[in-house]
Amino acid sequence: MRVVLVILIMVFGYSCSDILRLQDSKASKDSHAGHNHSKKEKKQEYTCAMHPSVKTKNPDDKCPICNMDLVEIEKEGAKKKEDKNKYQCKEYPDVKAEEFGDCPVDGSPMIKIPKAIYTQFMNKKKVLAAGIKLYTIKYDKKFKSVIKTTGKISYDERNMKHLSAQFPGRIERLWINYEGQYVKKGERVLSIYSPKLIEAQNELISILKSKSFATKANVDSAKKKLQFLGVSAWQIKQISKNLKPIKNIVIYASFTGIITKKYAHEKMYFKEGQNFFDIVDLSRVWALLDIYEYNISKIKLKSKAELSFVSGIENYRGEIEYISPYLNLKNRTVKARLSLENTSGKYLPNMFLNASIDINYKDTSKFIVLPRSSVLSLGKNKVVFKDIGNNHFEAWKVKVIDYNENNAIIKKESFLADGDNIVQKGGFIIDSQSQISGNASSLYGNSIDIP
Repeated sequence: MRVVLVILIMVFGYSCSDILRLQDSKASKDSHAGHNHSKKEKKQEYTCAMHPSVKTKNPDDKCPICNMDLVEIEKEGAKKKEDKNKYQCKEYPDVKAEEFGDCPVDGSPMIKIPKAIYTQFMNKKKVLAAGIKLYTIKYDKKFKSVIKTTGKISYDERNMKHLSAQFPGRIERLWINYEGQYVKKGERVLSIYSPKLIEAQNELISILKSKSFATKANVDSAKKKLQFLGVSAWQIKQISKNLKPIKNIVIYASFTGIITKKYAHEKMYFKEGQNFFDIVDLSRVWALLDIYEYNISKIKLKSKAELSFVSGIENYRGEIEYISPYLNLKNRTVKARLSLENTSGKYLPNMFLNASIDINYKDTSKFIVLPRSSVLSLGKNKVVFKDIGNNHFEAWKVKVIDYNENNAIIKKESFLADGDNIVQKGGFIIDSQSQISGNASSLYGNSIDIP
């Protein structure tokens, strides 16, 4: 029997210890069947919903800032395949290359491809729960906005006249008694006494009385001198007829208007060139609008504007004819001007008004029109979220040119092409998720790790 056992051991070459080792190995293999150690599982991370900069791997930790319970950071799904291209043509952004060089289309130097601030993943359930709505970009979409401002009615400075003395003398009588008085052309304004005027009358009378000097040339010269001094034609005719000087010469208004400033009073002595009255014709007036500094670049000549008045008179619609080249340092505004016909006198100087100025952006090659709700204000940044597929959204900084009630107009960028989809509704939900996941650290600061 012993001989047989020895022979069996020699034939199979196994010892008892070898047999036991084989059995243990098999059992160990069976116990690890289906268990893969090739990839190390990434441990779940947690953050604070109120302070997304806080991160930890322990679910039992509390937020060190507000002591709230932590929430899970959502793991991202499959990301879009990385694009190795780093450069693109400036005017043809679809033409890209991995290395810097000249654009093969127009030969201009290529520029670096702009990169998104971050990419945020949202699972399907959250996309549905957030009610995310997309908008497809359409180039060549028109955009109009309105600038609201205030202003007032002012007189047309081109219609301002001054009634002044052309010789020294004394005012004997005034027919203009107050500022704001209406004066018609040819109406009496004041009467004056002047030795110089008496002398000029006597010169004409002497020429007329003298047979040797009463030539047509001399008479005409003497009459023109009186006309230059403000004596009317019929007064000169009266002097020539009676051959007697008029002691007090009446001065008549040479135009129609409103007295805006009165300097003269009776028995006042005056010098040559001294001003008696400021008179302005209000048959045409100005509407002066205040344009604030941040709106100056939007206003153009011939921009349409609608004026409404506190007094209740009907609205006026016209075009801006002048924009001041000077900035008022006190209120940081410039004046824009419209001219209004005012023969009826309904527009009064210093009358307050409201204005709505139409702004049209016709050069659609430089701008993109988006729904206003798609542009988010995140601190100092204006951001849009671009849908890149597979529930991934890219955050891009944009420059907003203007807003209206429903839309925003932004500077055209290569990363927003015609036909791209952007988030119109639900952008704040994506931004909130990005803060929880820590993707938005470049916008909101670095994360705080709990040891």
